[in-house]
Amino acid sequence: MGVIGIAAVKAQLKRIDGHLKAPVILIGGLAVKHYNPARNSEDIDLVCSHDVSSAIVKALYPTNEWNLVEQNDDDYRPDYFIEHKFKKDVTPPIRFGPKILERGGYKFLNWSRFEDGAVPYHVLKESLRNILVPNIEILCFSKVVSFIGRSADKTHKIDQDLQDLVDLSNHDGFRLGIFHNLIREADAESYIREGLRERLAPRTALFSAENSHLRWIAELFGPQWAAVTLPPPAVPSEPTSPAVEARSSVPDEARPDNGIRHETQSLLRISTLRGINDYVERFHVFSNSCQSLQELEEAHRDYHEWILLALRMRGGEGDVLEADVLEYNEETGELLMHQSPTSLNRRQWLPEMKIRLNEAGEPQPPQPGDGVATYTQYANMTGDLGVAVVNDTSESGDIEYFRENRPALRETIGWYQPTRVSGMFKRSRVTDPPPYRSLLSAAILQTLRAGKSPSLDAEVKCIGVLNLTSDARRAFSEEDCAWAQACASLIASFTQSYITARRALQGAATAAGDVPAKLGP
Repeated sequence: MGVIGIAAVKAQLKRIDGHLKAPVILIGGLAVKHYNPARNSEDIDLVCSHDVSSAIVKALYPTNEWNLVEQNDDDYRPDYFIEHKFKKDVTPPIRFGPKILERGGYKFLNWSRFEDGAVPYHVLKESLRNILVPNIEILCFSKVVSFIGRSADKTHKIDQDLQDLVDLSNHDGFRLGIFHNLIREADAESYIREGLRERLAPRTALFSAENSHLRWIAELFGPQWAAVTLPPPAVPSEPTSPAVEARSSVPDEARPDNGIRHETQSLLRISTLRGINDYVERFHVFSNSCQSLQELEEAHRDYHEWILLALRMRGGEGDVLEADVLEYNEETGELLMHQSPTSLNRRQWLPEMKIRLNEAGEPQPPQPGDGVATYTQYANMTGDLGVAVVNDTSESGDIEYFRENRPALRETIGWYQPTRVSGMFKRSRVTDPPPYRSLLSAAILQTLRAGKSPSLDAEVKCIGVLNLTSDARRAFSEEDCAWAQACASLIASFTQSYITARRALQGAATAAGDVPAKLGP
């Protein structure tokens, strides 16, 4: 939009201000421009009643001079395209999109809150008494909500929302404490946490520490947060040993095209394991001293979320990795997602996963189409330890089951024996392909009993599966099978700490007569 267009929009704002009898709130791009002069916008977004909106249109844009088109055909969300009939050269078209008060506020946004601390809009150093701009924190909060809530196909507007968020929070007058209070007041923490994770994944360049004060602060005070959301850089190293290459059964076309890339993946796996181990250890320390069941549940949920986020580090640049955990219900045979996955839309792509039980309640072998997680759960709970991989969901529903082979001598390293299992992958939607190409499913094995000596075998139980997906085909190798099993083992340790602490707290509460002695679901 050129200088003439901006001047024309400001001229219309001045006309509207002169018509109004009481103040209204201006939001959108023009409100952002109040704090960031470089922002361009031709949309006049006022928060007002339906009567005020209609009066503005009738009084200022009579049909003998102006062409009006209401593009939304919605009384509660009108979008007027207004064009002068015979002064088109000097009066550019106007977009007037009032937010009608009778419709109510958007999710997490209360229009009355926008009036707190609002200031007059300025046109050529003149204050418009009846057109007010929200304070910078509430305007920034509205941009966060808009950034997360917009339809996914509105990519240009989503990117602009993010740029507005960055520019507003970079302003010297931006108060982080007020912004924090707005989020807490709206009870929007979980919504924003999950929404930002989803929307920022492909937009890390727009929200980097170099151009965003918020991101810089986040990295300064929470480097682990930055590590799980930004793709790690490539790290040059020596080529992988030919002996390691020879042991893998992954086809040559799926192999990294050089040793540097291969070694980088190894470093990413190690970094992931270190990050998860740190979270597991911290939770263990916390759970031992926790005195509240509610605090324990909240910590378990948050740590579980961060553990799954750490798995994203394995993806690297150009490979989006997502993760979820399915917990096994022995009574029904179902595999259920109780904790949040790394992607908001993960649940809708999860078909029913269930092991069939006979009349005696004994699990029955999976059939084609029962699902990869179902197969992994059944195989591992019946002693056939291994990892299931689908190389390309768009090509085949077959899985490659990497069965563990453990030598008699404990000092000797074991190996995987791949076996093809036909048609086990299960789609959640018959017609639509899933939003990933490769899938890996590893069992979560919990230790029930162990001996005094580490040389003695332990009794284990398969309590669920860890699922990993990638948007790349043939993304997972034998090395990833071992890595995923290590991650699943750490998740089992994390779960063990949670169960132990919960039993202790419930036992104490039972002794005090507060709750029954029951572990719960």
